[in-house]
Amino acid sequence: MLKLDAAKKLITRCESVYGGVLTPATDIASSGNVVSQYAVPENQLKYVHMYFAKYVGCWITIRSRLGNELPTHVTSIGAGPALCALGWYWRDLTRGLNNSLRMYDALTWDGVRSLPEWQTLFDSVYAGSSSFFGAYYAPGNISVPPQLHGALVKPIEAAALGEGGVVLMPYLMNHLLGREGPIMDAGERSALFAWIEEIRSKNIVVISDMRVQSDTHWFWKRISDGLGVPSSECNLNFGVAVVEMAEAYCNPAQQRRRTGPDWFREAGVLVGDRSGWSWLT
Repeated sequence: MLKLDAAKKLITRCESVYGGVLTPATDIASSGNVVSQYAVPENQLKYVHMYFAKYVGCWITIRSRLGNELPTHVTSIGAGPALCALGWYWRDLTRGLNNSLRMYDALTWDGVRSLPEWQTLFDSVYAGSSSFFGAYYAPGNISVPPQLHGALVKPIEAAALGEGGVVLMPYLMNHLLGREGPIMDAGERSALFAWIEEIRSKNIVVISDMRVQSDTHWFWKRISDGLGVPSSECNLNFGVAVVEMAEAYCNPAQQRRRTGPDWFREAGVLVGDRSGWSWLT
């Protein structure tokens, strides 16, 4: 309950930027759902309000499927405001001081992470050392994705991530490969997948992204082909964990909007280790 109480305070703080009017029209439009928009502190708070239940619920479910017997050194690439990390550790039974968490993102997310409510929630969920690196995004041998609109970002070198850990890639691939169509040429895609495979050769890699369905088929086929994984129509359903996050929203109408049956409940999830890749369902 302490975690949900802390989450409720953070969500309530985020609602303050809506001016009391919380409707689909006041959300960040998906057509403008690009990294540059999230540099605005107000939009960072809207992002947390919109996606808290989705991302925390998704990564609670992924972690529960994989179990607790996992490396304690975790890296999150495309970490955002650490919602996936909150989900990863939400049910962590160890609360171990051996935990080590590194988070990389193109932005610093200071609009959220500087809030005392965010820090209280983070501390209630995670125990261990943590560090956040802003202005990092992708391997250095591919073009900066257009979503960054000229932002200065440093490459993340696979060798710098070490070995024997878990590397999370939460909804990173759609920014790199494109949401609605390809934005990389074949050479850049090859370099991207070589980077991922280098990381997988030394770590467990977890890729979570848009649900597998007809309008995302091209997206997942590029990933499947690039990683040598058979295509799949399977998704991970994380609806139960999303509903558990409903208490974070004080307003019943917002509970229904952010955790109801019409909200996000499924994702495509690939897990890779030294033995290969598999779909998580």
